[in-house]
Amino acid sequence: PYRHNHPDFIARYIESGSQFIRFPGGTVGNLYNWHTGFLQEYTGITASHEKRIKSLNGNLSLLGGCTTDAFLTFIEKTETPFSVVLNIFSITPEDNRAWLTSIKKAGLEVKYIELGNENYLNAYKTIFPDASSYIKIAKQHWAAGRDIFPNAKYSLVTTTIAYHFDAVESEEEGQAGMNNAVKEELQWNEIISREIWHDALTVHMYTYVNAKLGPSPEEAYGNVLSSSDALFDKTMAYYKKKFPGKELWVTEWNMSGFSSRGNMGGESPLGTFGNVIFIADFQMKLLLSAFADCGALHQIPDFLDMPGNEKKERVFADHERFTLKPEFYVLKLLRDPVCKTRRLAPITVAGVNKFPVQTKGDKGEKTGGGMIEISPVTGGYFYEGKEKYLVLINRSAAAHTIGSFVPAVNTPPYLHISLSSDFLSARKMGEGKGAVNYNKKEISSFADIQLAPHSINVIVFNG
Repeated sequence: PYRHNHPDFIARYIESGSQFIRFPGGTVGNLYNWHTGFLQEYTGITASHEKRIKSLNGNLSLLGGCTTDAFLTFIEKTETPFSVVLNIFSITPEDNRAWLTSIKKAGLEVKYIELGNENYLNAYKTIFPDASSYIKIAKQHWAAGRDIFPNAKYSLVTTTIAYHFDAVESEEEGQAGMNNAVKEELQWNEIISREIWHDALTVHMYTYVNAKLGPSPEEAYGNVLSSSDALFDKTMAYYKKKFPGKELWVTEWNMSGFSSRGNMGGESPLGTFGNVIFIADFQMKLLLSAFADCGALHQIPDFLDMPGNEKKERVFADHERFTLKPEFYVLKLLRDPVCKTRRLAPITVAGVNKFPVQTKGDKGEKTGGGMIEISPVTGGYFYEGKEKYLVLINRSAAAHTIGSFVPAVNTPPYLHISLSSDFLSARKMGEGKGAVNYNKKEISSFADIQLAPHSINVIVFNG
């Protein structure tokens, strides 16, 4: 849950660049009771979902609930861009109208409203057996919302199938051989594509690590990089072709497998330094995309640990400070390039060989099975600001010089900031073997720069 009432959380959130967030959240949004700040108990969902709801309510109890007043205070202090996720599953349009009215009266203007969250999942079949039933209810909540925020943009939920299965080719070739789950998700998108009254589509892009097969850190790393390289552009093209003229909001993305266990000492691949490299790489894909209009990483509050890496199941005092995790430094590294410039161009990598990664395919991706080759360095050139920034992500285990990636600039660089580790399985910041290191070094020319193995780099020079 958001530690929105803790001074160190607020300070760190601002330091990270005040990342786009969703209120009250994804799964939380579908059963959110704005009167209490907790999720409603609902017997019409699956047993696993019901168990998750109880767990989320347990976490929220530490904060006295996820209240609207606390959120409004958080937005006021951080100036964070946000969307509101409407509960269209278990409360009425009239109740959402009253909630949005209370937000309006508090002086907050809502610009982005999501009509539900992943409502195509089996957990919500009692209310939304298909896309037509979803549209009927979503439109009622849309009408209620427009009475209060007529200038807001509203998004409909689409399935994530294009990122987990080559849906563009599938539709062109026919649906022969596809299982029912794939057909249902494609059919959901087909029905949504016939609607014209909304402004945007919401899609979630989780990249599989196939944790069921027990991958090593290297295999998990290879899975997510090869999958996202192979499917990202195709996915963006699919949604823009399927939903012409609509904005695309990628409001959740990360590695998949929040509860998956791989061969990593019993821990999920999430939170490893391999995951950190993936986060930076995927964030750059979104920033460089001509199709994605906004994106929200799942889940930003977890980038800060309790003091001493304690369990989160306690309230802690205002004087205590969070332990910064490697993921936090990714956001901090990208903050100035994103916030202090107006233009971004891709980096053309020349004269460097691709490198092989081990993959194990899952969920029908066409990248799986054996070794494939991917580009060692990705990134972008941020310009039109007081300063310019070169962001370079070395995804390989070899060091690289910077000569092949330098754009045509007239001023020398003066600062090199990097985040790196010798181990893809590393999870903590600090010095020495097995740790993740954050370094800042003054430089005078591009010749001074070497990209360390598995590193995220920001090179700064005057505009």
